[in-house]
Amino acid sequence: MRPAATTIHAPPFPRGLPWLRTAQLRVDKQLGRPLVIAFFDARRAVSLRPLLELQRWHEAFASRGARVIGVAVDADEAGVTEAEVERTLDRLGVDFPVVLDEELRIAHAYGLTGIPSRYLFDQGLRLVDAHFGPAGYADGRALLEALVAHGEQQLAERAAAPEPAAPAAEAEEDPSCDQGAAATPPPSKQPRLLVTPPEHDILPEPSADPGELAPPSPADLLPADYRGPYEAGAIWATVRGTGTLQVAGDAPISVEGDGAILLVDHEGALTAGVLELAVSEGLDVLELQLEPGLLVGG
Repeated sequence: MRPAATTIHAPPFPRGLPWLRTAQLRVDKQLGRPLVIAFFDARRAVSLRPLLELQRWHEAFASRGARVIGVAVDADEAGVTEAEVERTLDRLGVDFPVVLDEELRIAHAYGLTGIPSRYLFDQGLRLVDAHFGPAGYADGRALLEALVAHGEQQLAERAAAPEPAAPAAEAEEDPSCDQGAAATPPPSKQPRLLVTPPEHDILPEPSADPGELAPPSPADLLPADYRGPYEAGAIWATVRGTGTLQVAGDAPISVEGDGAILLVDHEGALTAGVLELAVSEGLDVLELQLEPGLLVGG
């Protein structure tokens, strides 16, 4: 969803929330860089596929000035712990910053209505795009690429015609701000941004619909003992304990601790198969979660 106006700015994060992969970050300190804020639930399969794509964005664009921040929410109040989120990130190879949104304080500030959801802001922290639900990755990546390229062009132009930088005064703390953001200094003391936001009308238009996302079969949630035919983009298992899982024909998956485990990955394409799963002693499968899948060539 592209906003109709360019006046929606990124809300700040509350102080005191747990952060993973980094020390506490402040939204106002991201001024001058493209920013992606992505909400997910570490126990929901539909939230985990986007993390894999966001990790690819992080690897491609972090060195070019963009920042991806994940916001972990416990949407079902299932008691997801910091350790469980950490294990999920480790299993998926995610190393971008993640904040645990205890009591859904960030979610309320962003008007979150469902997960997964992601918000893309430009270098002025103005909302460029909001996407709700899975998919839509190509469109988001194209926008992020355009914002990064805009910043790189500005930096190159500044390097070709350097100007003396005005000294940046220390910002004054505003005790009334929940995040501890700096009070806006007078214009004479405001540091100049090296990268300013682009006009939004130069950004790429939304891409064409890549195809229909179909629900999985026989259901998105299946009992732990289900074995049999399915159609899905992937299958995840929510587990508790320590042991191994083995899908017929694949190598065993070692599990240490509670969380969501990717069992079968069709990379988001709706694919038919038959699930055969062996579970070792010491490990409990609580439920199986099937991802929706993209209809390919339909």
